[in-house]
Amino acid sequence: MTVISSFNNLDKRFAWSFLGFMLAAILGSLTIYTEFFRVDNPELIVEVLNDTNVLDVKEDMNELKVFYGDVDIKSLNQTLSVVFLRIKNDGGAPILKGYYDDKYPLNLTIKDGKFLKSEQVSSTNDYLKSSALPIIDTERSILLPGIILEHGESYTIKVLALHSAGSDVELNVLGKIAGVREIRLTKSIDSEEEISFWSKVIAGDIFVHLARIPIYFFGFIFSIILMIAPIAIASDFFSKRKRRKVIKQYKLYIKEDITDKHEFLFESYIDDGLVPVAEAKETLSDKEKLKKVVRKGLNPEARSHERHPERHDGRYPDRYDRSHPDYQRVVYRRAAIYRLLKGVDGFIKDENNEIMPAPHAEDLLGKFIDFVVIKES
Repeated sequence: MTVISSFNNLDKRFAWSFLGFMLAAILGSLTIYTEFFRVDNPELIVEVLNDTNVLDVKEDMNELKVFYGDVDIKSLNQTLSVVFLRIKNDGGAPILKGYYDDKYPLNLTIKDGKFLKSEQVSSTNDYLKSSALPIIDTERSILLPGIILEHGESYTIKVLALHSAGSDVELNVLGKIAGVREIRLTKSIDSEEEISFWSKVIAGDIFVHLARIPIYFFGFIFSIILMIAPIAIASDFFSKRKRRKVIKQYKLYIKEDITDKHEFLFESYIDDGLVPVAEAKETLSDKEKLKKVVRKGLNPEARSHERHPERHDGRYPDRYDRSHPDYQRVVYRRAAIYRLLKGVDGFIKDENNEIMPAPHAEDLLGKFIDFVVIKES
């Protein structure tokens, strides 16, 4: 019996449907993500991409002079640095012009130094290319533009700063944007260490998550299989071992020669349990049903359009057609009954070429069922 067959047995044994359980788990996971983890607010991040000291002098030479304009910055123990920064909306919603507070504008500040020059060097669209232009407000402050920034969009600026030699450029971001709890200043080389586990889990915009859906889906299915497969295999193993013990006891009980018919019956019971055997015996007692099972077994593609109003117990649909939700289950069970009856020579044809139950078959199945019911109870 395959793992899939074991899953089918679990599906029959318990009240839930395996497929229904998986769908419920997937939809539940999506609901949890939507309600608790999906980011619906904008999030502005200023990321330091590169910080380079323009004057990297290895030796201290008194004769060496470095001028910026008319000022010898080396004699003042100062140096120049070029800093590249990317301003990005890393949230799940756009930042609109009305979100910026005019009384507390978005600006970049420097500690123990001054800005000499700033310019935009790249952007993700033409609108940002023409609109996202930084302006030096004071020597220690650069105004960043209050422009529309869609989620995932960004622009990069280059800043030339004068600061004390022997220390790094210390920057800070100030300003207030509606819906943004904190404007973070990060460094790209440290970003992996600064990002929390849950930030990594929910990182990316809606398109990134859409691309992840197939991976999430198949990964979830695979994990479910990994969890259930050992249970199904173990259940199948112990069930078969118990049935083999019953077979050994039955062989001693009947005290007669074991024929090929017996062996086929035993193998069917070990693989599929007692239900197909009981249904096969029930079929033998109903000639019309027997004819139908044999006819379908001989010609599996044949389709019956007769109604069966006498069956209201849910075991068979009113129509044997492919559109019925129980079609595959009925076809599988009917095929199992036919294989068992054929294996034990359970039907014959009379002189009128009519399908009839074989005289020995009902007795063979009946004795076996009575014995197994006692042993399994």
